Amino acid sequence: MTPGPVPCPLAAGTSAVPAPPDLLYPMPGATGVPDGNFTLVAGYSIRPPAVQLVTASGGIPAFSSNAWGPPPSPMPSPAATPRSSSEVLYGLAVPVLAARTTYNVDVTFGTPPCQTTESAGSFTTQ
Repeated sequence: MTPGPVPCPLAAGTSAVPAPPDLLYPMPGATGVPDGNFTLVAGYSIRPPAVQLVTASGGIPAFSSNAWGPPPSPMPSPAATPRSSSEVLYGLAVPVLAARTTYNVDVTFGTPPCQTTESAGSFTTQ
């Protein structure tokens, strides 16, 4: 008999899958986003986890980082509004990306074997 997957323990007061950070810039579903050298902005109640930009067409990772810093000032436009006033805004420098490509913004929580990846949204470059 093959044992099933080992359940991951949860810390007290946590949910099984944390909500991803709010993607504020580029807004989820945005098109015509510069093809790199911009600051991705996220809102979250704690420092966000690592982000990976993955091409939507083939799932190819294009960029991965957890080097969060301050958001740009002023905020790029158009930007979404955080869901909660308790969120802190964070910025992440994005290098040059392929033009006319849709990218999924994926965040990964936890460490192997107790790890999950959630989507914060997607955007398409110009």
